[in-house]
Formats: sequence, structure tokens, C-alpha cells
Amino acid sequence: MKAENPLGRVAEAEEVAAAVLHLASPAAGAVVGTDLVIDIGSSA
Repeated sequence: MKAENPLGRVAEAEEVAAAVLHLASPAAGAVVGTDLVIDIGSSA
């Protein structure tokens, strides 16, 4: 997987958790109906 990724690594659990925590927080109150792709650029 690392070789196929533009950044040469996979997402760390902490990176995914930070995104989930942000989306679950009041700071993301205006974020609705979106997909959040955390793939370190492999879908770019």
C-alpha cells in the first residue's frame, strides 16, 4: 500500500481520529452531507 501512495505512507490512527473528533465537535456545525476521504492522497 505504501508504494501505491503519493506520500509513501498510510494514514495513522491518530490522523483519522482527529478528523472524526473534529466532525463530531461543534466547530463542524456547518459541515453537512459530505464525504471525508482520508487516504493520504491516493485518490488524487
